[in-house]
Amino acid sequence: MSMPRDWQVTDINQKYYAILGQTENGFTPNITFADDTYSGSLSEYIDEMISMLGLFYADLTVIGRGSFSTSAGLRGDYAVIQGRLGEVGIRQKIYLFPNVSGDSIIAITGTAPLVNGERFDAVFDESVRTFKWTR
Repeated sequence: MSMPRDWQVTDINQKYYAILGQTENGFTPNITFADDTYSGSLSEYIDEMISMLGLFYADLTVIGRGSFSTSAGLRGDYAVIQGRLGEVGIRQKIYLFPNVSGDSIIAITGTAPLVNGERFDAVFDESVRTFKWTR
């Protein structure tokens, strides 16, 4: 996946690297990756994910949901949420894609500050559009 211009790749001691933007007002926008074994529909996965995130986020709000395709033709879904983790307000655009065999899902999460966070949606879309999952 191509990363946004002037962003940096970093190892956060997880399975995948993270991509970090420039810190503004004490917040660093980022893109992270996680995979999960799952064979249900993407819509059901999003429903379960939102229920789980509701346990951690204060004032969790679902801003939108929809379909998303990469330039290579990989089809998936996304959800945009916002809320607070402690005192930090965040907005996230979460993209989900099934693997080739349909038994796993990768989540690519773009996280931005809550205030004016929607301005990062185009940045996240542009990068995720270049994603290729080879598994």
